[in-house]
Amino acid sequence: MDEYNRRATPRLAAIDRLAQKIDFSSHDWRNTPEGERYDRLMREQNEDEVAAGL
Repeated sequence: MDEYNRRATPRLAAIDRLAQKIDFSSHDWRNTPEGERYDRLMREQNEDEVAAGL
């Protein structure tokens, strides 16, 4: 769990910062650099949560 927290804490902070910059009401938000990074970080977070059994 320590390893999960070590990776998740900065990732979740980055996700929060990106979420403040993204206009999720726009259909093209995923095509922006911020949207692409947000999607990548969310995928990584999901994979870590599954691996940690959360």
